[in-house]
Amino acid sequence: MRKNLLVICGLFLLTLASCNEQSNITPTDTTSTVSSARGSADSTKKNTTKVAVTQANLLTAISSYLTTNYAGYTFVSAYSKSVSSVITGYSVDITLNSTPYHIHFDAAGAFVSVNSTGRKGKIDQSIAVVTQTELLAAITTYLNTNYAGYTFINAYSKTSSSTLTGYSVNITYNSVNYHVTFDATGVFISSGTRKVKTATTNVPVAQADLLAAISTYLNTNYAGYTFVNAYSEAVAGVISNYDVNITSNSVTYHVVFDATGVFVSVGKKKSGKRK
Repeated sequence: MRKNLLVICGLFLLTLASCNEQSNITPTDTTSTVSSARGSADSTKKNTTKVAVTQANLLTAISSYLTTNYAGYTFVSAYSKSVSSVITGYSVDITLNSTPYHIHFDAAGAFVSVNSTGRKGKIDQSIAVVTQTELLAAITTYLNTNYAGYTFINAYSKTSSSTLTGYSVNITYNSVNYHVTFDATGVFISSGTRKVKTATTNVPVAQADLLAAISTYLNTNYAGYTFVNAYSEAVAGVISNYDVNITSNSVTYHVVFDATGVFVSVGKKKSGKRK
């Protein structure tokens, strides 16, 4: 009997020790970790801003890419994306041959991706530049037969869901610009004439390089202003105007001058205002 009592007491003491050990275990608190991650994501989202960019204000690299790969396109809209006031990229909406394209570029203006279904559509189609020597034999034969002596401008292939769907070729024939489309095997689909916009280029201009007339105007009308940036706009290599961005009394101004430095127009917006 006494032996049984000792066994029972021993088991009781072991159970009590086990309970004490469990009570000293601190459960892992994941709430703070999740909260921190969520807070970081929310913070990034709150610090992300989009600012409208006019066609004239597009980076030269972007304008060149569009002119080369979407000759004759129609500009719709564009905006820059910034995180904590640092530009991370650009998005441009255009149309070409009644097809909308939403094109992404990085902060330096290098091409990143394209969405051919519109700004809010799902990305299911992509294009790739095709050189003249890379054209399918069937396409080359068709062009030589129907547009003998044509001048090649550019071409690209279209891919949908990783499947090649066709080709588009832009050429000039007898001083007329044509846009010719083919299926994935090079069989002719359609052809139409197209208007080609005169190439416009933008070149950055340092404050010290501003025309004297421009500097005089700014000093007279915006005394104490802060220079932001400026660029010249040229059409077919001939400067047509100058655009100067400045800030004065916490307001940002976009001032336009003609090729000789004569004031043309001005637009303003509050600094840091989201578009």
